[in-house]
Amino acid sequence: MNHGTDSREAYWAIGCARTPSEVLPYYVTWRDIDIDIHWARAILPELGVTKGSLVHFTHNYSESAMFWPYYQATRHLGAAFANGMASPYDAYRLEMYLRRFHFQACIGVTGKVLEGIAQARHHLDQVFARVPVIAAFPGAHRRLEEIGFKPWRLLPLGPLFAIEAPDKSGARYNHGEWILASKNGRIFLSASPKRRRDNGFVDLDTGLDGAIEMVSTPRGREPRLFTA
Repeated sequence: MNHGTDSREAYWAIGCARTPSEVLPYYVTWRDIDIDIHWARAILPELGVTKGSLVHFTHNYSESAMFWPYYQATRHLGAAFANGMASPYDAYRLEMYLRRFHFQACIGVTGKVLEGIAQARHHLDQVFARVPVIAAFPGAHRRLEEIGFKPWRLLPLGPLFAIEAPDKSGARYNHGEWILASKNGRIFLSASPKRRRDNGFVDLDTGLDGAIEMVSTPRGREPRLFTA
């Protein structure tokens, strides 16, 4: 394992990359985290996050490597954040925050969190009524759509997640750092050579079915993930 002599190549943290069959170590350097913060900072304004905004993040500690760039990007934008665990037992915290404060965005909502809110006899349509932007993982995304919301969708890809707007125009990811490929309709992920190092992320099965298509955007053409 090469820890690097350049300070930017030194390890910032070791996170987790969850796949359908295993949990892998995810080695993150200072160079990597800086790149990820820059990318998150470009994404958050599209969710309406600006100076003075409040953002809520929901995730477990094992997912910190993929969420930390969004925390830092929130700070860089002059916004503030709160957080909670992706567990039904901690769902009360999100409900309390949304009842007491005006949040611009809730990012990382899961089915287990919605389950916990409902078990506490809160109505989901009332809990999230004042939140302009909800970004949720698949199970929660489907349920929120069913009760009338138009959430953004987060798609887990092992060491990262892709994010798709409510118009279903394809999920965005940092294609300069990660390579997605569809093989027989299954999505596989590889790290770019500059990021690979000690991570053995080559053709990592994401567990998702879909396709990668080139899309025209204001920034030019870019690959996006479309799931089945």
